[in-house]
Amino acid sequence: HSRKMKLDKAVKFDSLAELADGASGADIKVICKEAGIFALRNDSESIDFDYFKQAIIKVMRKNSDPHDMDAAKKMFA
Repeated sequence: HSRKMKLDKAVKFDSLAELADGASGADIKVICKEAGIFALRNDSESIDFDYFKQAIIKVMRKNSDPHDMDAAKKMFA
């Protein structure tokens, strides 16, 4: 989903995969789009790891049970 996106060279997909553990393919697509939106809002020329982290937090929070404290602990560990 990120093939045509201009990514920072420091973006590590292995680390992103760990952070997005349990995400579906649709979730990953939304995470990539959200990371791009965060970068655009900040007038960045490329999408860095922090934008992906912000996107993962935003997307995965929507997919979790708000009463499931274990999911929140995993997300912010």
